[in-house]
Amino acid sequence: MENENQRGPRFHTFYSNSFEVLEKIFFQMAERDRKRLAKDRNGSAFPGLFTPITVIVPSRAVGNRLSRGYASGSGEGISAGFNFELPGEWLTPFLGAQVGSLAQTPELEWLVWNRLLEDDFLNDPRSENVRHYLTDPLTGNPRAEDDTARMELAVRVSAAFAKYATYRFDWIYRWMTGEGIEHHRVPNLREERERVVFNEHPENAGWEEGLWRWLAEERGTDDRRWHGAGQLLRLAHRLAAPTLVSDDTAPLHIFGLSALPPLMLPFLYQQSYHRSVSLYLMNPSPEYWFDATGAEESGCPWLRRNAGQTRAIVDRLWKFTQASSAPVVEDDVGSPKETEPETHAMPFNPATPIQDAELLSSPEPPFIEADLARISGRPIDQRGTMLDRVHEAVLRNNTAFLEDLDPEELAEWTRPEVGMPSVRIASAPTLAREVEAAADWIYALKAEHPELTSSDFLIATPDLQTAAPVFDAVFSSLPKPIAYGIVGRSLFDSSGAAQAYIALGNFLCGTADINAFSSLISLPAIAENWGFGVEDLGTIRSWLDDAGFRLGISETHIRNLSKLPGNRYIDDGTGCEGTLMRALERLTLAAMAGDEESEQDAWLDVRPKSGGGFSTRVTSRPELFQALVRFADGLDAAERLIFELEDQGTDDWKPVLQMLLDQFFPKGKSWWAAPDLESLRTIVVREAETARDAALRSGRAQPIRIPFPVMWSSVTRRFKSGSVPARPTGAIAISSMDALRGIPFKAICVVGLDAASGFPGTVQLDEFDLMGLPGLKRRGDRDSRRDNRNIFFDLIMSARSWFSVFYAEGPEKERPLPPSEVVTDFRGFLADLEASRALATGTAARNTWDAEVPLARYSRRNFTKDAEAKHLLGSSVDAFDAIREGGGNAASVSFVGTGAALPGYLDLRLPVSDLGDFLSAPENFAMKLVGLRRDDDSGTTAAALGFPNDGLSMWAMRKDVSDAVARGETLENFVAVRELDPAYGTKAVRKTTLPLVSGQHYRAARLVSDLAAGETVTLRPYEMRIDDPRAPSPHWTVEFPEERLYKTPSGRWAAIESFLSDGEKVKALLRAAVRGVRVPDTLTVLLDIKKLSGLNDSKFPSAVAILKGAGLLEKGSEPGGVPDGVTLLYPGTAEQAELVIRTCVMFFDIMKTTAMIPAGSEFESSPFFRGEEGARDKKTSSDLRKKLIKEMESYLRTGSDSREDGAAFNAAGKALALELLARAERLEGKPATDLSEDSPDESPYLPFTTDYIE
Repeated sequence: MENENQRGPRFHTFYSNSFEVLEKIFFQMAERDRKRLAKDRNGSAFPGLFTPITVIVPSRAVGNRLSRGYASGSGEGISAGFNFELPGEWLTPFLGAQVGSLAQTPELEWLVWNRLLEDDFLNDPRSENVRHYLTDPLTGNPRAEDDTARMELAVRVSAAFAKYATYRFDWIYRWMTGEGIEHHRVPNLREERERVVFNEHPENAGWEEGLWRWLAEERGTDDRRWHGAGQLLRLAHRLAAPTLVSDDTAPLHIFGLSALPPLMLPFLYQQSYHRSVSLYLMNPSPEYWFDATGAEESGCPWLRRNAGQTRAIVDRLWKFTQASSAPVVEDDVGSPKETEPETHAMPFNPATPIQDAELLSSPEPPFIEADLARISGRPIDQRGTMLDRVHEAVLRNNTAFLEDLDPEELAEWTRPEVGMPSVRIASAPTLAREVEAAADWIYALKAEHPELTSSDFLIATPDLQTAAPVFDAVFSSLPKPIAYGIVGRSLFDSSGAAQAYIALGNFLCGTADINAFSSLISLPAIAENWGFGVEDLGTIRSWLDDAGFRLGISETHIRNLSKLPGNRYIDDGTGCEGTLMRALERLTLAAMAGDEESEQDAWLDVRPKSGGGFSTRVTSRPELFQALVRFADGLDAAERLIFELEDQGTDDWKPVLQMLLDQFFPKGKSWWAAPDLESLRTIVVREAETARDAALRSGRAQPIRIPFPVMWSSVTRRFKSGSVPARPTGAIAISSMDALRGIPFKAICVVGLDAASGFPGTVQLDEFDLMGLPGLKRRGDRDSRRDNRNIFFDLIMSARSWFSVFYAEGPEKERPLPPSEVVTDFRGFLADLEASRALATGTAARNTWDAEVPLARYSRRNFTKDAEAKHLLGSSVDAFDAIREGGGNAASVSFVGTGAALPGYLDLRLPVSDLGDFLSAPENFAMKLVGLRRDDDSGTTAAALGFPNDGLSMWAMRKDVSDAVARGETLENFVAVRELDPAYGTKAVRKTTLPLVSGQHYRAARLVSDLAAGETVTLRPYEMRIDDPRAPSPHWTVEFPEERLYKTPSGRWAAIESFLSDGEKVKALLRAAVRGVRVPDTLTVLLDIKKLSGLNDSKFPSAVAILKGAGLLEKGSEPGGVPDGVTLLYPGTAEQAELVIRTCVMFFDIMKTTAMIPAGSEFESSPFFRGEEGARDKKTSSDLRKKLIKEMESYLRTGSDSREDGAAFNAAGKALALELLARAERLEGKPATDLSEDSPDESPYLPFTTDYIE
């Protein structure tokens, strides 16, 4: 039994390969301690409840797990009386200073920033490297005071200095004092070696030493320029003779640490004389695994390669607990060999708790060995899986352990896995598909094991910031909801209020254009506070686009922005007409006038704009317009205050930072944001106060100025640095790789482990970080690459039943991207284990872990019997059930109706305008149906500085001009009013381009008006029904709108059509195809506005010339040659009209029913065509679609008597249909089927053929 009165250090070390075992031992020892404390305090109704027991844990998540576990198992339902602290938090009171990451305080960053402004420092010859960094590479001049690059350097320097405080305390002590400290003097050999290196690299060592000395300068009694410097100097004396901070003798527990600050060891040793110290350490194997014994193949090389950090902490604490005297800060001379601790093996049986006496009486620390498969709770017949073999090979330190087993044991370890494979490594085309596949994996596990709860799952990713939005998008749209929580995010990533606050400041002193404004008001914290609903955002954008908002809040704002470093803002000399305030002025004038006609006249030098270009006018939403004006006024006032103080120079930004919170995020306005707002207020106030205090302590000459861009960059960094503590919740946890490290879960999945993920990464140090120089490295220095490999190892060892990895190999199968090296290494380890199994059993090796995620979520491969057998079913369970009900053989059942059909048109009624949109741009049309949008198409663009010449703007110009012609407005007045509108570009652009473009459109509009003069008739809406039982859908009804015909001088009726875009042209062709059915002998005159606008006056045709060329000028005349830019389309019979419409509807039906999309253009990006094969398919179908439209136009340009059977048009249609069928085969990886015209029915993908194309 343990002697409570023993002298000397009292350490109790417990090793295990299981977190759960260490957890139970901790509960047991903690309960023992609480009862003893209660006895010492004369008893209590709650033993030890009010006596705090300190537990040092590696993370908040582990502390939370221990707290909840103790509460549930103590019988009292509470875990009060425990202080769960991180190592640095426990150490700080003893040191009198913060170390490690805690030492990188805002105060140090701001002090370094101030020093980087001082001439005496920059002019020091030792600071040449710093001067070079602070020189603008373009101009060669010193960077301005408000250049944020100086603060970025200060942050990097302070990070290096904080690391020195932990790992190189002897350096900074000598730098601050110019002398060594007796208790901390390093051996002469190392001191001499490091002095040589310092002399060889004076470019950084010199200025760093000078900066430390400056930080340690005295400022009054017992005070230093940097508070932390004074604390570090006092630390030297504490290290010489560690003393108790208090007389507390309560036991100390240290649980599951993966790293330990070297400075902690002397104090920990001192504490062990006054209180018992219990250490609970993860050790994957009780065998000797620290070094290879004999050949590299022996033992478990994968364990040695990937558990280096665990090896280091076990070795360090073993030597520490066996030391005969208090150690000083760890030394590394000679790089002593790591030593495997001597332990006493002790098997763990969940049914029989280990007695305290047994735990504490052994002369060697106990290693409580656990069967992880048994701990998982799985039945015996479900053990012996590949994951179990991974755990066992590590425990035994023997990759080939199966070869040493007797037949009975071997049978238990090699039984076939039941259900979901325990280990999976799956490649996917993209991160989005990885996340979707992870959701499918969760669905499958829950279907097989209904007892699983959400808290049994962990999803980890190396880049949480990138992956989190993808998880949000995918998991929020799943057919069956999955409760999830993203833990470990930064305050910025987890708080909508923080994101809105930073976006607000960036807008005020950064990119203040219309896109940034639209993004700002769309943020939930802004939209909620100011009453901007989701449907209102498009309306506001349309108003501001129409009113010419380009960039800047006001003219003053533009001038202020032009002063900032790296500005891109240009005042074109016109008073900055494109600002937000000028746009609101135009909208206000139109609202006051109250009618659309107000836009046609100028009010002094302003053209009123109603905002109704493509949306609701401001007069229809007065409450929304008022809210917009109030918000803009707030922006204007804030901007003026910021730049007024910036011009005056200030070192106190606290009032401004608080004002932004109070004005734009009113307290109590949004109940859900209240906790966030209080956190934000605390951070911004502390940052502003720290910046001001550091400026005063720096000793800079008065008045001291802190530029706002620098202040704002620091606030932004504070929001984004660090992370909100990760705590497991009742939902599926999605976290960074290390946020929940060490905590066991039944199922763990890692997403995003491709080679581009940067995991495990490389050791990258700043060029001025002296710890990276050869000759200055020491044993015990952190190695991020080694640590990250260990993190991945720990995740595998923490998975109790299932472990999966997903990585992106890219969409091009011909050139797949590799996974992270840790995945490759693990894959090799699995292959070694499988080879050992095959050798032991005399059977062939099988790869049960590799899998491939199809390109498309609704790929048919996700719903086959093979997918079911491999547990790769897609998440659309209903779709798979539909296939299964169709006959059970998914390979021979059509995919139609199983989830690939695109939404809409349930009544089988198709407006001809939709049919035209589809034929002209099928990919865009399909994406709109499913709610997708191109990544390169935000749907909105800022008003251009140049003249807008995109298709939509040209269409709007044509309509505007046509309305002006109809009103009888002169071209001169039309141009004069629009020259006041910044939506048409800068004033200089408007002056030169607007008259030319307007004139061209004006001529074309007059031409259309002249052609349409005379008697008219209005045709009522018309419907054409397309019936064919062989088609995908039995019938469609195509709807044609009301239209107007004009009686020409010849007495013949004609339709006057004009077009700017391909889409308009295709719609005109479709209408022309059926016009002869509605009114026989009707001719269609089709005007190409682009071509006509480009003609000079001498070649521009008159209405008379067109009518004469079309044979419409005199009765009985025949058509002659028509001018350039004019096409005649002739009427046809009902059968001919049906041929055109039926062929076009067929392709729409294929797209709608099967998502087989004919390409719009081979040059555009598309979600439907990826990889080299997809690019070839895209070009082929694009060419065939263009040919179909071309043949349709040629067919309609031919008189009905000469059209015959439309062989060329019919052939073009059939060729495109056959290509779509062949593409379906290729996409699904099936052998190419002969899809010639003689055998169109062989495709298993479509239940229809092309036979109904006559």
